[in-house]
Amino acid sequence: LAGATGTPQVVCDRLIRAAGVTADHDDDVAVLVLQHPARTGPDGELFRNAALELLGGVEAAPRARAFASGVLASWRFSPELHDLGVLAASELVTNSLQHGTPPMRLRLRRTDRRLIIEVTDGDDHLPRRRRAEPADEAGRGIAIVATIASNWGSRRTPGGGKAVWCEFALPRTP
Repeated sequence: LAGATGTPQVVCDRLIRAAGVTADHDDDVAVLVLQHPARTGPDGELFRNAALELLGGVEAAPRARAFASGVLASWRFSPELHDLGVLAASELVTNSLQHGTPPMRLRLRRTDRRLIIEVTDGDDHLPRRRRAEPADEAGRGIAIVATIASNWGSRRTPGGGKAVWCEFALPRTP
């Protein structure tokens, strides 16, 4: 119930009523409501999320790069982190376009401590880092991401797909 207003107790009461649970209900019911402080001022910009559905074709990678560049610029990252983020997004998207299946999605998330770039697709084959030979034309994307990012990984998603992600640690602000 995102955006619900009131104290956690008020929100819980509304949820229980909306579910039709009455005092004579004979089974256990548990409701968890999370309340976090609103972020305003400069901190309000520290928690962001942006996503782009990737429609196939050769134009998907440049569109993803332009999207990532615009989002990272709007989040006012340093030029170096902006460029690394765009490179990571490009490599993850290209990997998904070459080896994944639709639906594909690029997602960028910012917290107070991390920039996370994630690409999901409909194929459950998890990528692995490998060493490309000098003459190889492919096989360097995950190695590049692993080199420039603080961390990277992949996981299977519900429904048979996968998510491949990387994160960059953000400098702490005083």
